[in-house]
Amino acid sequence: HYFIRKSITLEQLFNILLIGIFWSVLLGRLGYVFFHPNNKFLNPLVFFLVPYFPGISVAVGVISFFVAIIYLAKRRKIQPARLLDYISYAGLIALPCGLFANFLFQGMKDLADGIYIPLTYLLFFILYRKILFPRFIRGSLREGSLSALFLIIFSLLSVTRDVILL
Repeated sequence: HYFIRKSITLEQLFNILLIGIFWSVLLGRLGYVFFHPNNKFLNPLVFFLVPYFPGISVAVGVISFFVAIIYLAKRRKIQPARLLDYISYAGLIALPCGLFANFLFQGMKDLADGIYIPLTYLLFFILYRKILFPRFIRGSLREGSLSALFLIIFSLLSVTRDVILL
């Protein structure tokens, strides 16, 4: 209802999200290439054919997505904090689904990556759904607090995953 009251159309939100996802995937791939240097990535076909030469940095992708959304929302005179709160709410359910699907389809054997981390994201989604999001809708939480909490959760789980893998 907030976006309708501010006369922000669904098309504007869709365009912002689509452009943000494009930059997220592109910069996530660039981040992977930067952190895992290999001569084969100098070939543009290898760089853009992600299914055949896998590798995307999720951390760089999430950060670049947030930066792209902030930039695009400010440019279209939309409050980026409010928009990022809704996006982070959706991201908390999308991340465990993607991580679990990655675990199933790629045959990974690491339980921390495939089961424990997605379950932790799912628990945080339930926390958002039952406690935090209703307070946000009522106005008792500041705009941007849900997205800041999402970034904190994402960072902590990424560090925890790396520590477990060591």
